[in-house]
Amino acid sequence: MMKHAARYTDTWNSISSANAFEEQLDETSRRSQLADKYCLDVGREPSSLRLSYMMFDAKARTRGGLINYYDSEEVFVDMVEKFVDVGITEFVLFYPYREEQLPMFEMRNC
Repeated sequence: MMKHAARYTDTWNSISSANAFEEQLDETSRRSQLADKYCLDVGREPSSLRLSYMMFDAKARTRGGLINYYDSEEVFVDMVEKFVDVGITEFVLFYPYREEQLPMFEMRNC
């Protein structure tokens, strides 16, 4: 699918269901590198393909629905910055399951 995205699309979206954040980041980094390679293979500038990532917290259910990236602004920014560092340019976020995480979700300055 990534080869098709490199040839035909404007954006490629990814998600990882790995349990640990670092595993998700490593998997996404490898995919980002592959996307760059596939773009080059078809003569496309890799930066012209937007890379989107759906943030996923595999442990949210065991935490009673609390999504880890809504724990604080610092946690959110740290996680997002790490994905940006591996090439992600756009993010998809889950709507909070728990009302107490709505203020973090609704922040506009992150």
